[in-house]
Amino acid sequence: MKRTLVSPNAVALGAGLLLMCLCFAPLAAPSVRVVVDGVDGEPLQNILRLLGIQALADGGEVTEARVRRHHALAPREIRQALEPFGYYRVEVDGNLERTGEGWLARYAIAPGPQVPIATLELAVQGEAEDDPAFQELLRALPLRTGAPLHHPTYERAKRQLQQLAAERGYFDARLTRSEVRVDLDRYQAAVHLVLDSGPRYRFGEVRFESTVVREALLQDFVPFAPGDPYDSAQLLELNNGLLDSDYFAQVEVRPRTDHADGLTVPIEVQLTARERSRYSVGLGYGTDTGARASLGLERRYVNTRGHRFLAELQISEIRTGFRTRYDIPVRDPRTDRVFVQARYTEEEVDVSSSDAAEVAIGLEQRLGFWRQAFTLTYLQSDFTIGDQVGSSALLMPGARWERLKADDPVYPSHGSRVGLDVRGASEAVLSETSFLQARLFGKWVRRLGSDGRVLFRADVGSTWVDEFAALPPEVRFFAGGDVSVRGYGYNTLGPENADGDVIGGRHLVVGSIEYEHRLAPDWSGAVFYDIGNAVDAFGDDLESGVGVGVRWRSPVGWVRVDVAKPLDEDEDVRLHLRIGPDL
Repeated sequence: MKRTLVSPNAVALGAGLLLMCLCFAPLAAPSVRVVVDGVDGEPLQNILRLLGIQALADGGEVTEARVRRHHALAPREIRQALEPFGYYRVEVDGNLERTGEGWLARYAIAPGPQVPIATLELAVQGEAEDDPAFQELLRALPLRTGAPLHHPTYERAKRQLQQLAAERGYFDARLTRSEVRVDLDRYQAAVHLVLDSGPRYRFGEVRFESTVVREALLQDFVPFAPGDPYDSAQLLELNNGLLDSDYFAQVEVRPRTDHADGLTVPIEVQLTARERSRYSVGLGYGTDTGARASLGLERRYVNTRGHRFLAELQISEIRTGFRTRYDIPVRDPRTDRVFVQARYTEEEVDVSSSDAAEVAIGLEQRLGFWRQAFTLTYLQSDFTIGDQVGSSALLMPGARWERLKADDPVYPSHGSRVGLDVRGASEAVLSETSFLQARLFGKWVRRLGSDGRVLFRADVGSTWVDEFAALPPEVRFFAGGDVSVRGYGYNTLGPENADGDVIGGRHLVVGSIEYEHRLAPDWSGAVFYDIGNAVDAFGDDLESGVGVGVRWRSPVGWVRVDVAKPLDEDEDVRLHLRIGPDL
């Protein structure tokens, strides 16, 4: 057998190469880990920001000399980091040791008591001394005699005073004294914070750059008069009002303090107009209406007086309609308008059919937290309800009051919408019959826990009329459908004739309670109970339905899909689909 021999020189050469590889192989960089005990929260975060050894732990160059130097500096850095929070008797026990991975630096901190505020001078001098806004701020500031000294709170108080001075028009305000003194021997602090506001400036003339509507209308958006005390909140109100008008795509309201005349500050408003015309096309589906489509044209400003015009065609499986509306801003153009409206509608549902034309004139305006509207409507309707065939003309004065309050207009967790509608007609004035009708409605949303909401809904109406058969379906009450009693078809609940056809009722009673629970960021599940009916007398039987549903938080509002089962009839479950805001 042949044998292979390895010479001693070859062995020595291999050993040498191996030793060289080991010598020049990259070594793992030592790490630093810092542990701080005894404090937490904001003081701990400030310590970690100021500790030089923590910077090594976060990726600095680690050498033994650097680690030991920063460890030696750590007690002083910790004491400096805790002083802003009122700790001036801090004891630090530090320990540095090697580990298999590098270094472990541990600091046990006994922060001691916070130094109390023994002397507090907190005052506003000058014209702002009697300003209620400053009095309220001074009462709200957390600086108190006997309270622990907290430097961030003190700095925040300085900023709040200066910011409020700027917002309220005290442009010459200055801090005449702002200091914190700490007596370590007596272990107490003295805080001095004094603002001299100087005089308050006044609003001057508001100048608008040339735009698509005349300046006289724009001046009606201004919520203040020249000479009123300056208040930035009113400038924000002006800015928002102009944007909400829909005349303008961009609004910039600028106080020209650089052009002040004495204590009078002129206001300059730059405006970028929107396109005059807006076209809209809509497609949708609802279980009440079936498939639907709409086509619209809006003229945001017809003329320099800010008049508007709207025309819209709507088509669905049960209804075809066309309407136009002309709006004229009056008094306060942000909220008040006179309108003229014309509408023609053909509707055919299981219980009735009608061809109706109406012309209306009205006034809409704000009354405190409420919106109110007064209208005069002439309605001509040719209709069939069950075995009743008729034609009716009604001249109806009406009024509506409505209030909407919500923490979010599209996805509220807390809010309500309540309102009252009143209308009527008289045979003595261009009407087939006399009647008076009132309807009270409301919806409430309340948060329940972190992921739940409860929704309540109520709708009650009543009609006083001698000749009910003369009323067209547009004035009668019906129940059932997506926004009424789910589990029943649209307008399929109400008094019936001898053939079992629903002919509508004099009164309406509907209520609902619903619970929603969030299942994912944009998805919720729901359970609900609805009850109600259209009746000829209060106390008549009511129908009810229960169901479950899912909710999707879409970009245009909630998409609701419900499955409901009538409790009072032997019928199958019914699907309900609706899109839109809660309130």
